[in-house]
Amino acid sequence: MPDWFGADRFERAFKSALKRCNIRISDKLGEDIYIVTNGKSQLEINTAAARRQFSRTRSQADADYFAEGIYEKLLLEDRLISFTNAQAFLRLSITDEKNIEKGMIYTDFAGTLKKTVCYSGDDIELHMLSESVLKRWSVPAEVLFSVADRNMGRILSKTTYRQDELGDGINVIGFEALGSPLTVSMLLCTDFRELMTDKLGERFMAAAPSMESMLAVQEISGAVLDNLGAAVVNDHKWADNPLSTDIFLFTPKGVTVAKHFEPAL
Repeated sequence: MPDWFGADRFERAFKSALKRCNIRISDKLGEDIYIVTNGKSQLEINTAAARRQFSRTRSQADADYFAEGIYEKLLLEDRLISFTNAQAFLRLSITDEKNIEKGMIYTDFAGTLKKTVCYSGDDIELHMLSESVLKRWSVPAEVLFSVADRNMGRILSKTTYRQDELGDGINVIGFEALGSPLTVSMLLCTDFRELMTDKLGERFMAAAPSMESMLAVQEISGAVLDNLGAAVVNDHKWADNPLSTDIFLFTPKGVTVAKHFEPAL
């Protein structure tokens, strides 16, 4: 049973939880800032939030939960030791330019959206890959994008979608995120373009108002396009994670913004 009457009850509970996960503290950099290691990889962690939670509950279970999260993050770090180990976990992620941070690996997609490289062990929690890792691996960025694109194709093959009509024989295909932010990022992968070309023609359009949903539709114009834009703007306004109000045009030459609709205030 933990000694709740020590000088630092949280630290005692935390160290005990780390020991059960075969993790040790290799250094303490300051109040609540630690370097931890599993013997293979190391992480700098901040325990301030976990300490506050523990102060409310005095529960060893909270310390255990925090330590288990660190254990999972260290496993991911283990996979990043080499490019060979990491390949299977590389993914593409669609990111608005305002969320691009220094050190991210990215390239242009269309409009304000960027194609970034990330890694994930569960396809739900995404971790952006940094240029420092790229340098450590001595692998060109183009290779990372290629491997991540191939992995996204495998995920797409397991993704469910529905095909419907907007009216007047206009085909539309809708995708639901179903808990994974990667579903909307399918827009970025080669296999998505090939699948939609097969179903909608070599010129088709797509919209991603949020990280929760996207759709693809055969090329449209005029009032039909404006009606779709109005629906996209509305979805964007009420989304938990809004992304874009642009309608994108896919052609054999690439991806462009077919029409921009101003977001609702």
